[in-house]
Amino acid sequence: MRLSRLHVQNLRSIGDSGECDVQPIFGMVGENNCGKSNLLRAVEVLVSAGAGRLARDDFKDPSAPIVIKGSFDSLTDPSGSPRRACHEAGQLARVC
Repeated sequence: MRLSRLHVQNLRSIGDSGECDVQPIFGMVGENNCGKSNLLRAVEVLVSAGAGRLARDDFKDPSAPIVIKGSFDSLTDPSGSPRRACHEAGQLARVC
């Protein structure tokens, strides 16, 4: 399974990231406090199925939900069987 796109809304310093393409070799460069670590946190929350807990301080706007959407490629495990049905379309989203 490979993350190919990411879209984050209302997480920490990120109001709306827009849709980001994720390449096999991917680097994030930017000034301090511009949101690089927050994008990585979004990936952690997305793939952890709830284990990457969010706190009240993680909401940029407490009146709106945090939305994290990811698109994945290569959704078969080494045995060749498809992943769970929610992953088969290549989309996974969490709304917190």
